[in-house]
Amino acid sequence: MRYLTKLLLAGSLLAGVPAFAVTEITYWMWDQNQPPAYQACADAFEKQNPDIKIKITQTGWVDYWNALNAAFVSGTAPDVITDHLARYPEFVQNDLLVDLTPLIARDKVPTDIYFGGLTKVWGKDGKQYGLPKDWDTIAIVYNKSML
Repeated sequence: MRYLTKLLLAGSLLAGVPAFAVTEITYWMWDQNQPPAYQACADAFEKQNPDIKIKITQTGWVDYWNALNAAFVSGTAPDVITDHLARYPEFVQNDLLVDLTPLIARDKVPTDIYFGGLTKVWGKDGKQYGLPKDWDTIAIVYNKSML
């Protein structure tokens, strides 16, 4: 009986403990068209990594930057963000981004898969603060007949 009591006591202590701890990664973005594709990627990743859950939050452009700045100030910033080259220098200057260089090296992330110098624009002083998720073309279009 004493053994059964100890066994039940030990079992009750473990009742509230999950079999494994789940890590949640928060990812914020502003583009309202991208969450379905990103969620599909997150779902595939979670299937291969059941101990990791990804929470994607999409907010409109203006609200995104306001919420992100507030999160940085309050210490509640997401784990991963979609950044913009117009905002990136301010975040680096204020030491708000993590140097990914050692993680890229450790995990052997192939940075040569990106076109030209796209990776370099997210680095400064030998530190890599981001990797490109996509890129766009900014162009000047004109009507020759108006020249």
